[in-house]
Amino acid sequence: MIRATLVISAYKNTESLKVVLDSVSYQTDLRFEIIVAEDGEYMPMKELISSVKLPVPIKHITQPDLGWRKNYALNKAIVASKTDYLVFIDEGCVLHPRFMEFHLKW
Repeated sequence: MIRATLVISAYKNTESLKVVLDSVSYQTDLRFEIIVAEDGEYMPMKELISSVKLPVPIKHITQPDLGWRKNYALNKAIVASKTDYLVFIDEGCVLHPRFMEFHLKW
């Protein structure tokens, strides 16, 4: 059962996002989904997200690149979430293996 949503804000840095997504595979608790909230429609980002294989569901929320609108992208991710608990990180954050376990102890 999915208990939380990990929202990852992203902007054109596919290398960093790839490292973050790779760290998801090492999580000790997999009762969460991922929403990548991208501020800008960057084709390499779409290609990365569609190609990655993870043990949890992943969604990609995007919007046109009309200047810095990170919070607008995050709000769209909140609406798209199907869970009661949200955890927010940026594309440069590598997760400790127990990161989501800690957040799912509620």
